[in-house]
Amino acid sequence: MFSTFRYTLVSLLRSSDVMVWALVFPLVLVCMFMTMFSSIDQEESYDEAIPLVVVQPDESADGRAFQTFLEAIGTVDGEDAAEGSAGASNGADHNAAGTNASDGSSLLSITYADNSKEAEELVLKSGGEGADESPYVGYVQLIDGSPQFQVMPPESSQSALGSLDASIVLLALEQYEANATMVKSLVKDDPQVLADPAVQEQLFEPIQATQRVQLTHSKPSESARFYFALMGMAALFGGLISQEAMKRLNPRASALGARRAEGALGNTQTVLATLLACWVLCWACLLVTYCFICFIAQVDFGGRDLLCILTVGVSSLLGLSLGCAVSALPPTTFNASGGIITGIVCATSLLAGLYGTPCMELADYLAVHAPIVQILNPAYQVAQSFYSIVSFDSLLPWAEHIGIMLVMVAVLLLLSAQTLKRRRYASL
Repeated sequence: MFSTFRYTLVSLLRSSDVMVWALVFPLVLVCMFMTMFSSIDQEESYDEAIPLVVVQPDESADGRAFQTFLEAIGTVDGEDAAEGSAGASNGADHNAAGTNASDGSSLLSITYADNSKEAEELVLKSGGEGADESPYVGYVQLIDGSPQFQVMPPESSQSALGSLDASIVLLALEQYEANATMVKSLVKDDPQVLADPAVQEQLFEPIQATQRVQLTHSKPSESARFYFALMGMAALFGGLISQEAMKRLNPRASALGARRAEGALGNTQTVLATLLACWVLCWACLLVTYCFICFIAQVDFGGRDLLCILTVGVSSLLGLSLGCAVSALPPTTFNASGGIITGIVCATSLLAGLYGTPCMELADYLAVHAPIVQILNPAYQVAQSFYSIVSFDSLLPWAEHIGIMLVMVAVLLLLSAQTLKRRRYASL
């Protein structure tokens, strides 16, 4: 039995046609995806400073306080910092603040204007057609000690994040105004309170404009679902391995099958050794694809490697059972069985969303409006099992997809049972 296992494994490894589709072709697609989706994964980050125009504050107490606030949460735009502080009495402080622009910790990227008219022109110009840099979210002017925020007109906005940026700026200004009002009230009523360290800490606590909240098990990626669909296609292409092995077992398909039918080793042992060799090879090919996606394409699987390896094993078993089921077709279709498997793989991969964004939208539409189609789609079940590992803290969705795949395996093996039992022939 071990000799049959070893011989089957070696002979399948030497089959170039089978290995190209089961191993080489998925790796080529991974390389293509890496090139196609490199720009998709470059997501905008809210860590970048928000561009804002500020009308230069005056030299009053309120103006100096607001200037100190701006220096604490923002940096001067590089061009303004290089030009100096014309019209500003504390330009050295502006340049000093601007030197920290590269640390990425500033909330605002500030450009100063002499008056409101100039500020409005800068804002509108940045939002016009042909502007190279990100548009200003608006401008701020200190009026009677209160900062007034003028938001960029929606029709000139170039960024989908404009409304969110405006909300963040408004939040910061409201916190400043609240703190300024509190300080004025404390100075008027009880100045000694300001000496309390706890009060100072509360007044000068850094502004938390945004908070990172992770709703999925790992960081989501726009392209990850295409790689999961690719895993489904690669798993089903493993059916070519078992189809080729079952063909060699059939006495009417090859001379090797005829010799095996008359051999001393029992049919059950021969079939089990052959299926085990096919499963090991399918698992190994799919595992190589998984490692290539994980380490070369750098797709984050959430650190759940053991679950992913187990999913690879079940997925390869599903591909193996598909090949066995196709091999159960009448002997006249033996030469066309490879094309049948390829057609099934291409059709199911299409419905799993492998071939681009429109196909992925189709897969989502079917999952909502025709769920039975996707439940019966083996490629979709493989893709969703990996998606469940990455996206959900609970293992219940993953277990559901694994259960569906195991049911498919059982059904397909039952359909192929007629090719796995010993037959009697009048002539071989």
